[in-house]
Amino acid sequence: MVDLADWTATRDALKNIGKIDLLVNNAGILIMSSFLETTKDDLDKVLDVNFKAVFNVSQIVARGMVERGDGGAIVNVSSCASKTGFRNFASYCSSKGALDSLTQVMATELGPHK
Repeated sequence: MVDLADWTATRDALKNIGKIDLLVNNAGILIMSSFLETTKDDLDKVLDVNFKAVFNVSQIVARGMVERGDGGAIVNVSSCASKTGFRNFASYCSSKGALDSLTQVMATELGPHK
């Protein structure tokens, strides 16, 4: 068990995990708050889990897949909130939009390594 919001602890936990062929990034949190009322701490919490943890874990797993040369799959679970500005979901919608963009970049950069 690891707190995905903790970048270093996550990397330490995955360091000796072995071969991973499939990664599904499905962790997520929601802190309901309007754009004007969202605090830095709440924004950080949401981004740490919904975006940065995906970036961190995917980078570790993808590096192993590329180094082995045998491919694999990474699935990022997003939300319709990435495309819709729901009231009081400022940090959540933003985090899922960032996740969608990251997923596109990953496909572009990692696709040639199949």
